[in-house]
Amino acid sequence: MQFFGRFCLLLLGKVFHGLISDRIRWLDQTGSVSTNKHIRLFALMLVLQCVDFFCLGYAVWAHFEYGPSDNFIFAFEYFVLNVKNLLSFTLYGSFWYHQWKNMEHSKPVVRMYVEFVSALTILCAFVAFFYFFYSHFGHIPLIMIRDIRYTFYITRKRFDDIQKYRQTVRNLKDAFWEVDSEALANLVADESICIICREGLSSDVVQLGCEHCFHLSCILSWATVQGTCPLCLASILESSAKLREKRAREAKEKERERENEQISVREGRVSSDDDLQDATRYIPLDELSEWLENTHRPSIPANVFSPSTPAQSPSKLSQSPAQLISTLERLQQELNTVREQVQEHHTDAESEAS
Repeated sequence: MQFFGRFCLLLLGKVFHGLISDRIRWLDQTGSVSTNKHIRLFALMLVLQCVDFFCLGYAVWAHFEYGPSDNFIFAFEYFVLNVKNLLSFTLYGSFWYHQWKNMEHSKPVVRMYVEFVSALTILCAFVAFFYFFYSHFGHIPLIMIRDIRYTFYITRKRFDDIQKYRQTVRNLKDAFWEVDSEALANLVADESICIICREGLSSDVVQLGCEHCFHLSCILSWATVQGTCPLCLASILESSAKLREKRAREAKEKERERENEQISVREGRVSSDDDLQDATRYIPLDELSEWLENTHRPSIPANVFSPSTPAQSPSKLSQSPAQLISTLERLQQELNTVREQVQEHHTDAESEAS
């Protein structure tokens, strides 16, 4: 009868401890609750802590007083409940501290470390319990294999979360992309919201590598614990690296196309008025005039300035000096006409661009 009463008390304590854990998790998500709920939650934690400590002390005293018995199992169970209740007290104090300091973004990090220490402590208690149980009774309690397996899983998961968090923090400066003013205006016009805080994306907005947008404080708090996008579950670091490579590749392609256009213009491979108009966007007008002089040079008889023929006197030239001067003036007028046309194309191109 006494064993049955102690077992029911232990079972009832586990139920209330689970209720407290759920309440504290709900408190972190809600943020603001009434004062009466805070008083009831704190009073329940305090009562459970006193009951757990008293039952643990009684089980340890009975074990040493009457020898190995079921008190050994009750002592271990109440020790685990004490650790869980201390975890609840720590998380509850962390909630008030972060509310006071306005440091909501670091709350998940504190929870992660505290839960890891708690799970590691319980895992060590399990190992010690199995060792002493086997030493006293000569076998191990198979009924607790599931509990120790679950505790080991939680400890390993929290350790992996800490490793992921540390890696994410080291690379967070390269994981977020700034949203330009045009994209931010589109987000405001579409009434887009941050999926984490459920508020509008109007300021302090960043973009991940998967092109999803969030508030900087929200995604920083999320990324330090999860490490994935809240919408598509893509890795924040991997998607940012892929986006960085994609933008670098696009920038190189644009630069290569620009260089090819400039080379084509400078080598004289402009064959139409459209190409000439495009050319005026990349080279100055003076260089274009020099190019026109080189590519549209008039054909002068070879026997006039041919270096292979000896110098001739003015009387033996195919054209008289007066005719040469007239030809040069005519060519100069044609060159000026071409320059005016090019300048008109350049002015039209600038007006279209503006």
